[in-house]
Amino acid sequence: MVKEAIARYYPRITLVFLPTRSPELNLIEVRWLWMHRQAINNSVFEDEQDIGKAVSDWTRYYNKKHTIKTSTTSLQNEGMCQFT
Repeated sequence: MVKEAIARYYPRITLVFLPTRSPELNLIEVRWLWMHRQAINNSVFEDEQDIGKAVSDWTRYYNKKHTIKTSTTSLQNEGMCQFT
């Protein structure tokens, strides 16, 4: 039903299904790997709170560095959308 509704109401959208067991195609898996390598590997933590702080610090740093700035007007003019 979902495929039919998308095809009917949003003909420009093409659904692409990822194969199972292919984490390299899943963006969240790639970001998890970056975070794991940069925030957790080769580190010593006292407790779970320390791990949480390391992950939070890395996430804050990553989000500041990789922010995509767009405006609604420019998206409408270009006729495109960006997903993060």
